[in-house]
Amino acid sequence: MSQVEIYKLIDIISFNKAGPNDLVEMKALPGQHPLIIPKWILEILIYSIVYGEVLHVSGATGTGKSSIIESLTVPDNFYALLDAFEFPRKPLRLHQVEMALFDTPTEIYFRRSLVNGMTFDEDSPIVKALKEASETEDQFYHVIWLKEIGRCHNATIQGALLNLIKRGEIYLRDSSMNINSLCWIADSNYAVMEDWVHTLITLDDALKRRFSINIKIEFLSETEEVIVLNRIVQEDILLKEKELEQQIKQVVKLGNLVRRSKLQGKLTSISAPTIYGYLAFLRLHTFLQRSPLEAAKSTFLGNASAEDEKELMAAIGETEGFGAISGKTKKGGIADGNVI
Repeated sequence: MSQVEIYKLIDIISFNKAGPNDLVEMKALPGQHPLIIPKWILEILIYSIVYGEVLHVSGATGTGKSSIIESLTVPDNFYALLDAFEFPRKPLRLHQVEMALFDTPTEIYFRRSLVNGMTFDEDSPIVKALKEASETEDQFYHVIWLKEIGRCHNATIQGALLNLIKRGEIYLRDSSMNINSLCWIADSNYAVMEDWVHTLITLDDALKRRFSINIKIEFLSETEEVIVLNRIVQEDILLKEKELEQQIKQVVKLGNLVRRSKLQGKLTSISAPTIYGYLAFLRLHTFLQRSPLEAAKSTFLGNASAEDEKELMAAIGETEGFGAISGKTKKGGIADGNVI
């Protein structure tokens, strides 16, 4: 297997060298670590935004769906993508809509509001975004982001979206508008419902056909996660001076063991580990001098039931390749709580 490399998005020469499956580092959002993802995802995202597609982004919790979309609000990231594909430069307007907040289908269009003792029909966040997009289509790339479309309270709420999520002329209850370059993005966990369920309702078939572009985002491979973590800790103010290569390999190995177990229907009380979880582990283990096992239990293994914790410990003891982060292992299992 060839060595995985990371290319910088904001360096157009570096970005153009990357192949579709190579990893690309985006500029970080304030207070967050840099996002490093496969190039093909960015290619599809920028195409969909510029050409006004209806995009469905699906994948397990922790694969970075929200972070990827939010990273485009960093102007350096968005303009770098536009420049790389020679698209016209315009700012991005990302309209975020929390689908879990809608209680009824009519709220997709309007809600009853109270001001100075008077009630009136107020445009919904979606309708407000549509009107702004219609008025400023030439000035911005507009994206309406339907967050967690699977967390609607009932299927009729998804059904109410059908007359809105389309290209061209859009009809409201008292008017219509023509928006050709508006991009819709919906994110969900539908692609992994058979593995661990995070949805409330089944995806409406008619709505499903509205999505012209579909992306399924998966966790990075174990090798890729190790490389990504080594890159991130170089910039982390708390970790960059530490020697963490072995710890990173071990914590990623543990995280992947958890994911494989979840795919088999086990460890249901444990969330799938993420890069954020790995970083929290590294900080806690390194600076608070917590044992690796204790640090893991306090971070990405948190909230594990007693039964799942016991099963995980047994799996660790039976898995070849778990060396010590600190301390020593005994053949066949955990030595003294200082290893994973």
